[in-house]
Amino acid sequence: MSDPLLSRDLRFADPTWLSKDPAALAWILDVVDELPEWDDHVAALLDFAFRMRLARLLRTHAGDGEFRKLNRTIRRVAHPIREKKLNALDVPYAVRWQVLVDLLEDRLAVMNREIPELVRSRRWVREILERIRHGQEVSQRDLLRSLPEEVEEANLSRILTLMEGWELVIRHRRKKEKFVSLGPRANELLEAYALPDLPSRAELEAKVTGLESEVAGLKRKIARLEKANIGELLRINPPLDSKRCYYEVPSDEESPRVRIPTRQESIPEAPGHSR
Repeated sequence: MSDPLLSRDLRFADPTWLSKDPAALAWILDVVDELPEWDDHVAALLDFAFRMRLARLLRTHAGDGEFRKLNRTIRRVAHPIREKKLNALDVPYAVRWQVLVDLLEDRLAVMNREIPELVRSRRWVREILERIRHGQEVSQRDLLRSLPEEVEEANLSRILTLMEGWELVIRHRRKKEKFVSLGPRANELLEAYALPDLPSRAELEAKVTGLESEVAGLKRKIARLEKANIGELLRINPPLDSKRCYYEVPSDEESPRVRIPTRQESIPEAPGHSR
């Protein structure tokens, strides 16, 4: 089979290649402007490719980049300059593809919206995500067993439905067993749960006010102590004689009394000189 990229004729493109190959969307945009005329066959080929791609993206919970790429391609193909020709075919493809564009843009809006606090703080959401993370994938039956007995099967099903709506988990079935795995947005919550709980602004302001009160109280206490003990910290005894005096500084009972010599005692006399 020849390489589809070498062909420039959309009429002979392989429908499977158009709907699956990553390079096909860029190729469609490259050749669609060269179409001499639109007909039902070409429009049906593109319609099949667009719908198959959208179904796969929804089924696999693809990232927003793939949704954006498909949305951009459909919008370019269904440009208003072609709207009249496309709607004149057996199926009004311009209207049909606008529905796909609306669906894609709604999907992107949800994907880019912050997960609400109602979901973040819902009981058991954190525990469910952490249990799935450790095993990558877990059966819904084993998940139920790992949770406290108060979580009943119907309650777990409701919580998983809520989480799946925000792409926190993906549910699928193999034979008769239901399995749950992490969704593309699960890490947003797992990373948030790993962060320490920060105090609120009101809590911080209350703590600052308390510290300020403690500091003010300590300052008042220090001031009272200084005022009460200033005379005891340093006492001046009357001079014993006219030439000699010293300061007595209170000391522990086990330590000798500290004696500070006067200025006259501190200055040695010159040789041969007597007072």
